[in-house]
Amino acid sequence: MGPGPGEKRSVEISAKTVDEAIQHGLAQLGVSREATRIEVLHEGSRGIFGFGGENARVRLTVMPDAAPESPPPSPVAPATAPESPPPVRAAPLPAPPKAPQPVAAEGVDTHLREIALVSVQGLLKAMGVSAEVTVHDPTPAMTSSETDAFIVNIAGRDLGFLIGRRGETLSALQFLTRLMVNQQTRQWANIILDVDGWKVRRERSLRDLAQRMAERVIREGRSVALEPMPAYERRIIHLTLREHPAVITMSIGDGDARKVTIRPKR
Repeated sequence: MGPGPGEKRSVEISAKTVDEAIQHGLAQLGVSREATRIEVLHEGSRGIFGFGGENARVRLTVMPDAAPESPPPSPVAPATAPESPPPVRAAPLPAPPKAPQPVAAEGVDTHLREIALVSVQGLLKAMGVSAEVTVHDPTPAMTSSETDAFIVNIAGRDLGFLIGRRGETLSALQFLTRLMVNQQTRQWANIILDVDGWKVRRERSLRDLAQRMAERVIREGRSVALEPMPAYERRIIHLTLREHPAVITMSIGDGDARKVTIRPKR
């Protein structure tokens, strides 16, 4: 049984925005905006780069004695002789939504770089970290052959905690950065996050290590296994020795224990 004359009707509606919640509430109550009292209970929040956001919430109360909003009368069509209905053609099925595509290898979108820069700046601000963020091109060994890449470098004092043991913290932050950029652009960009050029220095160190270990393999005539490394570091070892005339490289092991072995060519 509905409310009697003079009784108040109200609803609480949640939606992404206040305006959207109001429109849903008016449609549910069947009255005009002028016939309601609107209270904004929560304006909603976007969170950080689309994560952790909250919907807006409003309460709409119908004013006493407000008449429901009536739909406009339908026009009366003149009487005509009955006609055969036209043939109905099946509408084509809508195409499925496209999944986010990797960025093309030629010419990374400047806008994409700007979004990555702003995203990392916002992430650092949320963490209470004061640092300078810049974007530049990587060295060939740090990229994938399938997609282009760019480096977002964080520079400042006492930022070692952003790198973590064996770069694990930095890898997690890099993954989060890619997610944030994807959330805003619907593109999966090959972003390399670095701290004070640590990955650049690490690449140089790995290249030197690869050359030294190759010389050792040649000198001793037996294989050498390196310490476990993440995929992009193993790639640097493989690329450094790919054209070596006397040794070959191979990755062995699983997960975090995966490592590179350098062997003499037979």
